[in-house]
Amino acid sequence: NKHLNPGEKKMRNQSTKSTQQNAAKIAGISYLLVLIIPMLAGIFIDPMITVEGDLRTTAQNILANHVLFNLSNAINLLMFTGVVILALALYQILKPVNKQLAALALVWRLMEAIIGCLGVLCSLAAFRLLRGENFTNLFGQEQLEAMVGFLLDSYWTVTIIVFVFLALGSIICFYLFHKSNYIPKFLSIWGMISYSLVLIGAFISILFSNDAYMYLGAQAILFEVVIGLWLLIRGINEEVTLSPAE
Repeated sequence: NKHLNPGEKKMRNQSTKSTQQNAAKIAGISYLLVLIIPMLAGIFIDPMITVEGDLRTTAQNILANHVLFNLSNAINLLMFTGVVILALALYQILKPVNKQLAALALVWRLMEAIIGCLGVLCSLAAFRLLRGENFTNLFGQEQLEAMVGFLLDSYWTVTIIVFVFLALGSIICFYLFHKSNYIPKFLSIWGMISYSLVLIGAFISILFSNDAYMYLGAQAILFEVVIGLWLLIRGINEEVTLSPAE
């Protein structure tokens, strides 16, 4: 950068800002899709499948509504694909602020997606066990139900771990947003507080085996709608001057 003349530096800065604005639009869309699509599945599909505390009825519902069950799994896979796109877009926006921290946030959000896909794998494995008559003959009905129950429980356990990596990566992202002034201060502070609560809820659930992660995680829904719309419509503040990442 030191060997660039003023005109070249200006062109490079303009190119960086254009790339960041495009990434901001992608991040905004990703925030909304990653939130809205799974939420619709949770509202309209999950109640038809899951009966809390009744594994046998849940298993019967999975078999009776296997298309919806597989649709729910497909939606979750699409959601985690969206998380990867979101993570890459946020990295593109924030790497001029602090490349190392932006990369760490990227790694944690990618871990969120990888672990989330493992949860979907548990769900698909449970369905495979239920559909296979050979498995019933091999293990017996009670043992088979125990294995299916373990896999379905593992899905929700994995979800708690997903929340941990979601929170860790997001706290760093909104710290960098706060440092850069790319978005209004109140949004970056709201983001740090919101995802800190998500992290606290996840650790409470790990320690005490309860649903704290769901209750403390739910408050982040409003924030993700707001930040998604902000990045999609307003983008980031172009008046901020930062040196491009090496």
